Amino acid sequence: MATSKTKTSKVWDHFILDNVKKVVKCNICKGDLAWHGSTSSMMEHHKRKHVGVLEDDSTRPKRSCASPTAMDQYLQRKRPVSLQQATVLTNSILTMLVKDMRPMSMVDGEGFREMISQFNPEYILPSRTHFTHLMEKKYEATLLKVKETIKEVKSALTLTADVWTSRATEAYLGVSCHFISEDWEMKTLNLATMPLEERHSGVNIMTWLEEVIAKYDILPTKIKAVVHDNGSNIVAAM
Repeated sequence: MATSKTKTSKVWDHFILDNVKKVVKCNICKGDLAWHGSTSSMMEHHKRKHVGVLEDDSTRPKRSCASPTAMDQYLQRKRPVSLQQATVLTNSILTMLVKDMRPMSMVDGEGFREMISQFNPEYILPSRTHFTHLMEKKYEATLLKVKETIKEVKSALTLTADVWTSRATEAYLGVSCHFISEDWEMKTLNLATMPLEERHSGVNIMTWLEEVIAKYDILPTKIKAVVHDNGSNIVAAM
């Protein structure tokens, strides 16, 4: 009498086991094979007598416990970006613009927008105007933080001033602040990189330096020295 058996090999799709006679019967050619507890002889029988049958079975799509349609819908389902996620992404782009000193027009670039869409198709990239507004807020927050840092410094301050010209022949005044922290570490803050559109006279340079000092609420009595080159105009300003 034939009995059931747990079938783990694909070859059982083409054989029936008879435990009484200890044989397996091929469903294709109805031939009997001795059963010794292994499917090796059954596999060999198919390779010799029914070439290609097992290979055809291996190419058939297998059933899945979950409905393929349901799974596809789950994987392809659009997940809207939450306000918190959008804020994180927007701030990351803003940080990149600041650190890499990129122009605001970058967010309007077609290639940049396509790249962001590839990263997260559901994220709506804000406009250049929005990023400009965020940049202004970030500047104000950073300015306040620098002013608070300078205010808390207990040691004397040293300024570095330098008038320099860019490759585009545009003149700038750079002003930096240096001090020793309570942990005896040298700290440096860039206070200004100011474009100069007027004549670089000693009087004008002195006025610009005073504007920077006033902007950060620095007491003149707290400034120990101002380091600069030997240009006649900046020497005259000191």
